[in-house]
Amino acid sequence: MATDKSLSILIVDDDSMIRSVIKIILKSDGYKNIEEASSAEAALEHCTRLKPGLVLLDINMPDKTGLEALEGILETSPTSMVLMVTGELTKGKLEEAKNKGATGFVVKPITPASLLRKIESSLQQRSPG
Repeated sequence: MATDKSLSILIVDDDSMIRSVIKIILKSDGYKNIEEASSAEAALEHCTRLKPGLVLLDINMPDKTGLEALEGILETSPTSMVLMVTGELTKGKLEEAKNKGATGFVVKPITPASLLRKIESSLQQRSPG
């Protein structure tokens, strides 16, 4: 099944370089509807307004952790899928994120193949069928 490239995607990371790299990877694969947020608060505002299909949410951010923001994002935009992005995947964080509604994880350093594979598999799991 082909992935819907018109899917709206929100990239949330306090590191502008990480956001840029992810955006380049997504655009090179044909995704066009990509927004960025540099904080958990900005992510909540974007989700309230845009209701993105997919949120790529960094766990470690200065204002709130991604785990703290996750619940608010899903309350604001319950149809969004959220993939947590982290360089430190621990069993505790994995369980907490899953319990709060995260669809899955992308582990840094991000490679184009791993990011696109994770998005594709998450979208296929979500598809009715």
